[in-house]
Amino acid sequence: MKKLFAVILAFTLAAFTVGVSAQSEVNIIPLFSLYDLDSETDISCSFATEVLASGLATTSGSSTTTTSVSSSGVFNNIAVGDIIWASISGARTGRTLTARASADSATVDSAWTLPAAGVSLRYQRPTCGASSGWVAVDGAKMLIVAVNLSQISVTSGGIGFKIEGKFDSLPTAGATNLWPGDASADAHCDSGTYASGYCVFTAVDAFSVSNAGVQKPMFIRLVAQFTATDDANDLTTNLEQISASLQVSR
Repeated sequence: MKKLFAVILAFTLAAFTVGVSAQSEVNIIPLFSLYDLDSETDISCSFATEVLASGLATTSGSSTTTTSVSSSGVFNNIAVGDIIWASISGARTGRTLTARASADSATVDSAWTLPAAGVSLRYQRPTCGASSGWVAVDGAKMLIVAVNLSQISVTSGGIGFKIEGKFDSLPTAGATNLWPGDASADAHCDSGTYASGYCVFTAVDAFSVSNAGVQKPMFIRLVAQFTATDDANDLTTNLEQISASLQVSR
């Protein structure tokens, strides 16, 4: 069973309270979505602003196969790895596109039920790289990074995670290791192991890292890397699956 834990970042100055949270404006920002990690150096991701897709989408009952209504080409501009959003019975629901057969047919990561008449889709595209992934969080009351490592396949080592922050208004300024920090004595990695500023995981796990208080960064990002070698880029069965989001309460 996957675990859920919370560790308080080094810059925390005050405790989180339910009353404050209930009055906050909360935004959930995706950071990774079923990402297949293949890098032994730092990788971070962030997702672009949502774009409205043309056409309408539907499914035949509950299905991962999602198609256009009346060949409207709803997936014309949507690519594998994009997060797509739909309103289902008034609830905002997201899926990750895992395969695209055509502009009118695609597969998502888990089944959903879209009405026969169709529903509009919005989509977000990831940008990943060594210098990517920074999210502006200036003025936030509460930050929670939730990570789900749902599949891992390594020939040695594991996957290391850290959270970096910048306290300068310029995103090019130097980064601070907010979690797990630069000292092993202060690190909290739960089922992971601290190593050189990262919490390293060798098996599937789910965790969250939170902070509350006054002194918080202006920018934040989640960093991942292999600490040794991966699965030789097997594109069928041995993929890593990293999903993560940032909850910002203002």
